[in-house]
Amino acid sequence: MDDDAPRVLIGGEVEFDAAWHETRTSVETTLEMPPPPWAELSLNEGEHGWLLDDFKQVRSRSDALVMGKGFDQVGARLHADADGAQVLQLMYQRWEFADFQSAEGRAEASDAINTIFQAYNFPSFGDASTELALAWVWRNEALCWAYVPHGACIAAHYPGDPLYTVARAVSSEGKTHQKPASDTWGSVKFNPKFYERFPPGAPIHWALAVSALLRALEEVREAIGSGSARDFVLDALRASYDAGAASAEFVARRFASHVEQWDQTQETRQRKGDYEGQLRKQEAEARWYAAAISWLAENMPTMRNLGLEKIYDAIMEAQRTGELSASLPKYEQFRNKFLEWESEGRFMARSRKGKPGRPPKKS
Repeated sequence: MDDDAPRVLIGGEVEFDAAWHETRTSVETTLEMPPPPWAELSLNEGEHGWLLDDFKQVRSRSDALVMGKGFDQVGARLHADADGAQVLQLMYQRWEFADFQSAEGRAEASDAINTIFQAYNFPSFGDASTELALAWVWRNEALCWAYVPHGACIAAHYPGDPLYTVARAVSSEGKTHQKPASDTWGSVKFNPKFYERFPPGAPIHWALAVSALLRALEEVREAIGSGSARDFVLDALRASYDAGAASAEFVARRFASHVEQWDQTQETRQRKGDYEGQLRKQEAEARWYAAAISWLAENMPTMRNLGLEKIYDAIMEAQRTGELSASLPKYEQFRNKFLEWESEGRFMARSRKGKPGRPPKKS
């Protein structure tokens, strides 16, 4: 059992050993919002070419297009499909309620939701059995979740809800208290850390909202086969969905001059850029590590009397001629990795380790 994990209690006494999973933040996730099904349109060899009339290029030799100005502008991108046909892809388009009315639309939305949940390491909300419920907590700076038995409570000084904690502290004087697992999602969402780690524009918010909507639609269809009652409920759901979208847009327009700060702060964007840059660096290093180790293992038997600088010159020449398909770093970085690999025995070691290029002493 993890001694540092929040305690899960059944009946206020029996302790349940829960497996806690840590979610990934928006900084750690490179996923973008999934486009609705209609956001891509094949231009069909010019038949729909008139759609491009109101768009203009963002800059020369760019496939990015834009129509309109300011807050209301529409972005688009041109690309070719698998058959080579030109496709217009509208950017940042929100899904409409009608997109969820067909089985195909709901299937596409479900696939997009699952992709987002996996990227953020969120539970699918449908994997647990009927005997289990979801519990949420903040563990230090990480949002975590676990499947626990229905009716279980989380015992913690700080389950996530600041106001709840303050209110309890007044009566309990800071003692550990219990909170029903079913209440913990509202607690963690109410914590300011939630929007710091998952800004309002993050795809996870869309996935959570639409996941709840799809479950409601499914329940309506199962409970009400047909007729005016079902139409009434569907209309109510549509009105609720549209009202939520309109409200979000109203708030965004109200703070239009500060929309960058509201949607995703400069600090968060910088951290996300740093994180993605680090990922790219690690991928590039992994490529040249693998290529260099393989090349050195093959060629060191004929170069083991050379110094490091000569070996580096030889491997750089192999890169230039295409014998080694990787972008190698400068000498100092290569030297550090070479010495590390040589000590680990990844390839045949040099017969001597004196000054570069100097021939061995004759006895």
